[in-house]
Amino acid sequence: MDDKRFDELHRAMASSATRRGAAHALAGLGLAAGLGPVLGISDAAAGRRKKKRCRCSECQTCRKGRCTAIADGTACGLNKTCAGGACTCDNGRGEIAGRCIISCSDTCRATVNCCNTTVDAGLEFSGFDFRPCETALPCTSHRGCSTGELCGQTGCPAVNGVTNKCVDIR
Repeated sequence: MDDKRFDELHRAMASSATRRGAAHALAGLGLAAGLGPVLGISDAAAGRRKKKRCRCSECQTCRKGRCTAIADGTACGLNKTCAGGACTCDNGRGEIAGRCIISCSDTCRATVNCCNTTVDAGLEFSGFDFRPCETALPCTSHRGCSTGELCGQTGCPAVNGVTNKCVDIR
């Protein structure tokens, strides 16, 4: 910038505002910037909007800051599908400890190693555990088993004092 233009700019600024007025304006800007977050006007006032983050379930997706249901029938877990934005058990299966189970039928109750009882609430479930007692994983709760198994009461000999085994529920 040449000297002549600088002088013209300086005179224009000096005639429109005093030094004291300029100091007050700068102080006001600093105060507004400091109080902006407290008043909740920081980013919105600056013209920038923060994107909302969704905390959606496995059967929902985040669109424009809101959770919306994904297509019904989408698989969302072992023996589970999405229905109305929620992950539910398939085909009328029951649920024990977050796992979908098939209830014991009369036929199953009459079959060896088909109808099992959980270790915690004594609920019956149809499990397919044809493993020998020696290879079945001992357990004291469902957390000790995989997602495709429940901890069931068994007639197996105790291993370290535990007779319960993880039983396959698929």
